[in-house]
Amino acid sequence: MKNLSFAVLASVGVLVALELLGRVGSSVHKDIAWKQDTTPEQWLIHSPTVGWEKKPGYEGSVGLADREFDAEGYFAVDSDQVAASSGKKKVVFVGDSNTFGWGVPTAASFVEVAENLLTDVDAIDLGVVGYTSYQGRITLEKQLPLLKPDLVVVSFNFNDRRYVLQPEAVDGPEEFQRVYQSSRSAAASIAGFVEMSHFYRGLRLFMRKVGLAPGPVTEIDVVGLNPRVDEDSYRRNLSQIAAETKRLGIPVLFVLLRDDPLLSDHLKRGIASLAERDYDMAIAYLNATVRSDTMFSEVARLYLAKAYEAKGDKAKAAEAAVSRSVYRSFSGGTLIRLDTDYNDIMREVAAESHVALLDGAKVLEEQPSAFIDFCHFNADGHRRLGEALAVRISEILAIEPANKLP
Repeated sequence: MKNLSFAVLASVGVLVALELLGRVGSSVHKDIAWKQDTTPEQWLIHSPTVGWEKKPGYEGSVGLADREFDAEGYFAVDSDQVAASSGKKKVVFVGDSNTFGWGVPTAASFVEVAENLLTDVDAIDLGVVGYTSYQGRITLEKQLPLLKPDLVVVSFNFNDRRYVLQPEAVDGPEEFQRVYQSSRSAAASIAGFVEMSHFYRGLRLFMRKVGLAPGPVTEIDVVGLNPRVDEDSYRRNLSQIAAETKRLGIPVLFVLLRDDPLLSDHLKRGIASLAERDYDMAIAYLNATVRSDTMFSEVARLYLAKAYEAKGDKAKAAEAAVSRSVYRSFSGGTLIRLDTDYNDIMREVAAESHVALLDGAKVLEEQPSAFIDFCHFNADGHRRLGEALAVRISEILAIEPANKLP
């Protein structure tokens, strides 16, 4: 009986040990996946002024396609246009991942589509994944004197509206300088090396579980979150771009885009129902968006809390505002503001500053299936937008297109 009891206890001990190892292994696997998702990729380098830039000389995959950057950090396809004057009109595009060409090869981006339709134009793509209007404004301050373009095309919206976990982490010189200095410190190099150790990460997880080490933020109140670039700052960035280009005698074209109309449909219906005081319908739509766990979930929480508040249910309003799904990325969290609010600002600034505006949202909404995710579009979407841009560019610069445009 003693031997049998010992064998049973030993078996139970082995099973418990295996279960613990399995749980730790699963946690480490998730931790590794989180690390891969939130660590800046190899295609970028840190910058003290704009946060990050395209890495000079990089060749590899970025945005679901192979990319090549030259020794100065420009797209390799633009190298000759940057280095020498061809006698053509030079058009500089500044923007985020959509301008960069996320989701399609570089040759299929709307920048290249527009250029190919305009024989008298050299297009230079300064788009960078994750950029906001602040980063675009600082980029133009550097590039305008160097490139001396005949036209600047500006498109920002999405990343401006993503949340940051601390108020001081909003886009600005202090935050980018802090991150830059941190990336260059010896402690950062050591931490990067140590993070490669599965043993260290398993030990860290164990210490967090037993309360010996602080864990990452796992719960946030969306009501208190700030966007990377708030509404006033967004307006200021666009206005300053318009003012600086006007000072230099360079015309500007703002390009207005929006989120995927299909994925954001429930969010927009919920907000419309809230405006109509149909609170039960608003709660149904907004709850569906929250549960979808997408880029739109946290902004849906904001309006869900407002819907419960309007019904007089403060307890549910407070509960709805708390998220336990914290999204981490080098370019910010999920959305915390609506595209319509920022698009209205772009329209207002364009009108006040006498800047040309292309409503790219209307162009893309003619074929909603062109979207491949929350804001990016496929080759057909890039083609449609590139064609519309070619028309406006030819009008602004008074040049003839290469082919008959739609």
